[in-house]
Amino acid sequence: QTMTKSVLEAGEALVVEAVDNSPYISPRLAALLTARSMLAIPLITSGRKLGAAMISFSQPHHFSEDEIALAQLAAGQIALALARTQLYEAENQRADQLSAVQSVSQAVLSSLELKQIFQTVVDVLHNTFGYQLVSIYRLHGERLYLGAQIAYPLEKVFWEVPISTGILGRTVRTRQTQFIR
Repeated sequence: QTMTKSVLEAGEALVVEAVDNSPYISPRLAALLTARSMLAIPLITSGRKLGAAMISFSQPHHFSEDEIALAQLAAGQIALALARTQLYEAENQRADQLSAVQSVSQAVLSSLELKQIFQTVVDVLHNTFGYQLVSIYRLHGERLYLGAQIAYPLEKVFWEVPISTGILGRTVRTRQTQFIR
C-alpha cells in the first residue's frame, strides 16, 4: 500500500504523523522512507483524479488544521493547472492530427504518383498518430500488393497477399474494418 494509492482512493487529505504506524503505507515501504510524518492531498478537479501532492517531514510533525486547509487550497490550484495543461496538450494533439490529415489531403491532390501518396499517408499515420506499424496494400485482381509501409522489419513484410487468406483478405472480402484484440 502506498500513500498515493491511499489518498486517491480516499479522495480527501490524509494525515500520517507516524509513517511507521499507518494504515495508509505498507510497513515495508515505510521502512524505506526518510519521512516520519506526511500529509497527502489528492489532486482532483471536476471529479477527475489527476494525482497527489505530498508534504513530508523527516522528524515527527503534527499537522495543524491551518496547514491542512492551506495544503488543500494549493492542491486545488495544482489540480486546476494540471487539468488546463492536459486540455492544452489534447488541443495541440488534435491540431497536429488535423494538420496531418490536411497534409495527406494535399499529397493526394498534388500527386498522381500512387507510391508517393501511399508513402506520405503511412509516414503521417506513423509520425503524427503514433501508429507503430503502418502499411497500405493495393488490390489487383485476387491479390493485394504492398504500396507502402513503415517500421516493419523486412523479413516480416508481406509484399503480396491473396484475398482468400488472412486479415487483409477478410477486410477486402467483407468490405468491413477488422479489429484484432
